[in-house]
Amino acid sequence: MADVPKRVPWIDHVKKGGKLTIFIDDSIGRAGWAQVFKNAIFEFNKLSKDHDLGVLLDTHANQKKANVEARAAAGDIEFSYPPDIPKETIPFDSSKPHGLTRAIMTEIVDHGTAQQLRMVKAFIHVPTAPRGNRNGKSSPIGDPIKLVIAVHELIHVCGLVDNSEHSVDDVFSWPSLRIGNKPSEDRVGTYGGQYTFPGKPGEPDRVGHRILEMPPILLKSETAEKIRKLWS
Repeated sequence: MADVPKRVPWIDHVKKGGKLTIFIDDSIGRAGWAQVFKNAIFEFNKLSKDHDLGVLLDTHANQKKANVEARAAAGDIEFSYPPDIPKETIPFDSSKPHGLTRAIMTEIVDHGTAQQLRMVKAFIHVPTAPRGNRNGKSSPIGDPIKLVIAVHELIHVCGLVDNSEHSVDDVFSWPSLRIGNKPSEDRVGTYGGQYTFPGKPGEPDRVGHRILEMPPILLKSETAEKIRKLWS
């Protein structure tokens, strides 16, 4: 297979339809992520309409027919996609607040010569028991942080397959945890605008970044443009 690029469009009939369908595995409900994914799909579709991304999301009851499958993982992921991908073990810490998307791709011949990669399926994995430090003690994270994780992975399935496509200042970044006094107060922080503050005596002023808390979900124009190009 050709070298995997940072961005991969979906196969033509999916791209032309402008929609991705998602099968929600039972493990999502057992791990307490069901409402989170429902909210994440709503939030993504709102972002898509606001930014004219060219793709909307919907759930699908048929696992095989869905474009995307969402699962909760309790540890390292035993993954396979017969006959193309043999069984492999993907390291995954179920206690960390993160997600993992595995994209399945195929090669097509473009205009009789060049080989191009296209996405044909995607698998989202989220942790069963993500935790953070709340008032000095390990504690389950709240749904606000889970929502950011889920929307982040939904952006990956649009075709931004490589982590090098991450931003630094919206939902597609690696935001920092901002654990509240209770789970409903949990947020994540990402870079906001620059500001200038006085330096030490005799030194020039310094420049810093404000921190923006999510939710609410923030999608910057740079990330939106990457998605639009894949679906235009």
